[in-house]
Amino acid sequence: MTQSDHMKEALDRIARLGVEWSANRLGSRHIQRKRWERMQAIAEQALCGQPLGPEPGPPQLRASTPSITQQPTMAIGLSRGMVALVDAADYDFLMQWTWYVCSDRKTIYAIRCERIAPRKFKYFAMHRVLLNPPPGMEIDHIDGNTLNNTRANLRLATRSQNAANRRVRSDNISGFKGVTFLKANRKWRAKIFLNRKTKYLGLFDTAAEASAAYMKAATEQYGEFARAK
Repeated sequence: MTQSDHMKEALDRIARLGVEWSANRLGSRHIQRKRWERMQAIAEQALCGQPLGPEPGPPQLRASTPSITQQPTMAIGLSRGMVALVDAADYDFLMQWTWYVCSDRKTIYAIRCERIAPRKFKYFAMHRVLLNPPPGMEIDHIDGNTLNNTRANLRLATRSQNAANRRVRSDNISGFKGVTFLKANRKWRAKIFLNRKTKYLGLFDTAAEASAAYMKAATEQYGEFARAK
């Protein structure tokens, strides 16, 4: 491996760690510190010409998540010290603008702004700039990481499909989408929102059983967009 290839591999690893760190900024300080230490170690090894060693494998994806083909990627710096991951082929196109972090109901996006009149701005999300969806369509991040804007991670979706692939709410004690605990009878209830109405799927002894009922209904309605957690 040449020195330039060695450095490129190191930068790619740091970029992936940076996106992972940005997407979990609200996680524990211990996890954040470990990721930062790994980034520092990779940079030091690259500068000293030392072998990088095997890269830790990625976390296992849920069964309903399609596999994402690995393509050459690059990181784009955002505000708040965060970064967005994009395909190397899109890097130069996107770098003609300055990108920022925007939080929307606890979801983080990469955006840019453009002045269209005095004291009036228009905002553009990076993922929408890349795919340019037709009117009425949204863009879904397949792996749930809204700062992973590689094209393999983006797909067109209706609003219902996009909502079906959202992660479980942080205040959901069951850990599963569509599952709640009923204290009165000590049972787990499964429900799903279809056609603007709530459909109850039954009561179960365990949260996992209730989640299975939810996933069956969600898969029938939303296919590959269905998400359990």
